Amino acid sequence: MKFYQTVLNMRIVYEIQGRVRFTALSFDEENHRVGLIERPQLQTRPPDTVRIEHSSWRYRSLGEALETVRHVEKELGIFPNAVHQGPIISISYQDPDKNRCELIVDCAPTQADIITFYHETLAENPDFDTLMPFDLRGMLEKEAAGEPLEHLLSYTWVRDNLPPLTSKRYL
Repeated sequence: MKFYQTVLNMRIVYEIQGRVRFTALSFDEENHRVGLIERPQLQTRPPDTVRIEHSSWRYRSLGEALETVRHVEKELGIFPNAVHQGPIISISYQDPDKNRCELIVDCAPTQADIITFYHETLAENPDFDTLMPFDLRGMLEKEAAGEPLEHLLSYTWVRDNLPPLTSKRYL
């Protein structure tokens, strides 16, 4: 719970404790955005099950997302992976159950532009191995020094600030 309370600034809306423990978390007026269940028989997953690869949470601005990165590192001592996908920047954490929690910031002007980019890119490259990891610590430093956020969102800035020995494969 602490992970979601810290990373997504969620609060506990309600909890049910008994044979099964269920906790509902939200960051807005919804009754819950994330539901966590603790049940002994759920300790292992059957081998033929499909699981969620990640959840995605959009931030209004790069500045807000970077502030969250600073807060999470201070409170939980964890630092995320980050990639530029072209129309979005993706900042990803792993929760304690190894589920990926992705904070995203739009670089493209509209959702239609983002969707078009993915359709075209996946048609040309079904493995989608064009993700570009970048130096998120460097981005935090540049932002703190007053670099314009619009410049930090650019694919050019990311390309010029790759960490050493970067793989195109993501997580």
